Amino acid sequence: MKINKYFLLIILLIISSHTAFAIETGHKAPSFNIRQVDGQEFNLSDYKDNMPVYLVFWATWCPGCKKEIPFLNSTYNNLNQQIKILAINVGVNDSLRKVKKYIKKYDLNYSVAYDKNSSITRQYNVSGVPAHIVIDRQGMIRYSSAAHPENLEAVFE
Repeated sequence: MKINKYFLLIILLIISSHTAFAIETGHKAPSFNIRQVDGQEFNLSDYKDNMPVYLVFWATWCPGCKKEIPFLNSTYNNLNQQIKILAINVGVNDSLRKVKKYIKKYDLNYSVAYDKNSSITRQYNVSGVPAHIVIDRQGMIRYSSAAHPENLEAVFE
């Protein structure tokens, strides 16, 4: 049975405010590689023993994701030497072209990647957007929620 993209979009919108994660805090983060929109390669294992990683799964059509931009821009400005931020577009009803236009329009200053086939999104069992995941230096998930952490520094310390 082939699932219509619009049907999937409606389902994602319905559950976006009730994001549930199969990957819970305290579990090892699945390793992955992805090319960022700026062309640089991101490899999660490069950050092990180096710095925490803050993943944000998002979509251009997600109103909640748009509301997160000021927080993420500010976090990047204040903590970019202490934590790596990577916003991963889930690739559902989006294109790389749309993502690039969105980055420019909303002046995103943090790293962005496009999950063309949603493989990383599935690997992390993300079922709605936005989805925030903080991974510590040892590669363990320390935070997993539909909302950004109120005190990010406390999460990765």
